[in-house]
Amino acid sequence: MTTNPNVTPLELPDRRAISAELVAPIVAKARELVVTSAEDSERAGEFLVWVASNRKLVIEKTDPSVKAAHAAHKAALALQKEMTAPLDSARRVVQNNLIQWQTEQERIARAEQLRLQAEAQAKHEAEQLAARERARREEEDRRLAEAAALELAGEDEAAAAVIDAPEPEPAPLLPAPPPPIVYVEAQTPKLAGVSTSKRWKARVVDLSAFLTWVAAKEERFRLVEPVGKYLDALARMQEDAFNVPGCEAYQETGLSVRG
Repeated sequence: MTTNPNVTPLELPDRRAISAELVAPIVAKARELVVTSAEDSERAGEFLVWVASNRKLVIEKTDPSVKAAHAAHKAALALQKEMTAPLDSARRVVQNNLIQWQTEQERIARAEQLRLQAEAQAKHEAEQLAARERARREEEDRRLAEAAALELAGEDEAAAAVIDAPEPEPAPLLPAPPPPIVYVEAQTPKLAGVSTSKRWKARVVDLSAFLTWVAAKEERFRLVEPVGKYLDALARMQEDAFNVPGCEAYQETGLSVRG
């Protein structure tokens, strides 16, 4: 592995020495300390002050390394951003153009698909009307043939009755089928190394309507999470006077130790 000459190796303090002097004794003592009396509580207080003091010393001994690492990390990130920003900008320009073109091709494909579906539907309906007209003509030809046969048999009244009889109601059209399934694929070639993904997302455009819908059923409550930091700020400001429907203010107890 090669080493970058522009990166200064990070020097760390003696880990074992710091642990032996400032960490291990406290860890060992913590295992022994149990608070069951006032005297124990005083020893616990002294112990906490000791922990805070040693922690401060540990930070002092390790802080130079932390600051050096932070400075190096910050410089590396700045260099990385400087070098990648033009690439990201160039990518966005071409990516937006590509997405815009692909979206237009999909729109064209959808429009063609709808046109073909409407064309197929119109063809189906025309075929139904033609079938009904054929049936009407066949019925008319049958009646004329029946009347002619009756006339030849000398039954003129019966023949006239067949001719004068009202035409039967035309057969109803068959129920319209669902639109024919027609699929038109957008003319967008597959690009090596480039993939397009689509994800459905949602956003609130009418907060009042959304909250009314959520409030109607308890299982929808999970869609809305309270903004904790704002409620906490309100509780700190109002304390016992906190009064937000559905919420309560409570206190957490903590200890602060001066090192």
